[in-house]
Amino acid sequence: MKKWIFFIGCCWSISGFAQSSWKPIFNLAYINSGGNYLQVGPGVSKVLANNHRVEMSINANMGYMKERFIAIPEAGFVYVFNTYDHGTPMFLNSNDSLFLFKLRTSVSPWSVTPDGIVSLFGIIDFSLGYTYEFNTYKDFKSLDGIRLGLGFAIPIP
Repeated sequence: MKKWIFFIGCCWSISGFAQSSWKPIFNLAYINSGGNYLQVGPGVSKVLANNHRVEMSINANMGYMKERFIAIPEAGFVYVFNTYDHGTPMFLNSNDSLFLFKLRTSVSPWSVTPDGIVSLFGIIDFSLGYTYEFNTYKDFKSLDGIRLGLGFAIPIP
């Protein structure tokens, strides 16, 4: 129950950021981290003064393993490096580079995952990282290990 209170509280706090300078996004991804997960959740994105971008998100990693359904809440922070010197790096902007590079840290009640991302137009993300488990998820396999992902950061108009 405490985990869901954490998840709902994080969603509520992120929704407060979705003002005029923060743009809402929806995250959808396939994650492999000790098992296969579908990752879904809302987020927000903001362009910084240096034309880089930050993103914050709250996701649920959902999967079916060991004959049971699991949903792991996770908060993420992403720093997006703009490789184009002019303009703002917002989704499909004509000034965006073809590839953007992102650094992400994701935290759940059981683990922390730093990873690197290569993003096509800032929308299609290919990620590689490592999950460090600091608290064992009861009656479930370890989350420790390499984490791979293919995701979409879909802008919400």
